Amino acid sequence: SVRSLGSTVVRRGSDAGVGRVNNIYSAPLQMEAGFVAPVHIKTPRDTAFLRQALEGNFVFSHLGEEELKTLVDAFEKCREKRGKAIITEGETGDYFYVIDDGTVTF
Repeated sequence: SVRSLGSTVVRRGSDAGVGRVNNIYSAPLQMEAGFVAPVHIKTPRDTAFLRQALEGNFVFSHLGEEELKTLVDAFEKCREKRGKAIITEGETGDYFYVIDDGTVTF
C-alpha cells in the first residue's frame, strides 16, 4: 500500500498508474460517442504543476497540446489524511495520482 504521511495534497486523474515499473499494459479502450471529459477549475500554479508532471512522464509524452489540456483539466484536487492507504498493490488502479505536497511510504 501507499500510505499518506501527513496532510498530503493529491491530485487524481481518471487513468491508473503509480510508481516506476518496467512494463505498463492496458487493454484497448472503447471510446464512447459523446463522451465529454470533466473540467475542474485550477489555479495557474496548479495547471503549471500538473503540466510539468505529465510532460515529464513517458506515458503521456505522445500527447498533443489539446489532449494534454483535456487531461490536465480533468484532474481534481483532493486531500488525504495521514495513514490512509491511497494505493494498494495488486488492486486495479482507478486513478492516477500526482503528489503535490506531503510524503507517502511504499
